[in-house]
Amino acid sequence: MGPDKPVGTVYIAWQKKDQPAIVSLEHFVGDRQEIRHPAVYKALQIPSE
Repeated sequence: MGPDKPVGTVYIAWQKKDQPAIVSLEHFVGDRQEIRHPAVYKALQIPSE
């Protein structure tokens, strides 16, 4: 990634039917492998919030 988007920067987007899309910018600490599971977990939690 570039200097403006360091490793750990994750964008999560979702859209419910007939509603505008929502984008969430998240920051996680670690290397790519360490970030993957928390990012997926967060992505699965957001639509229920």
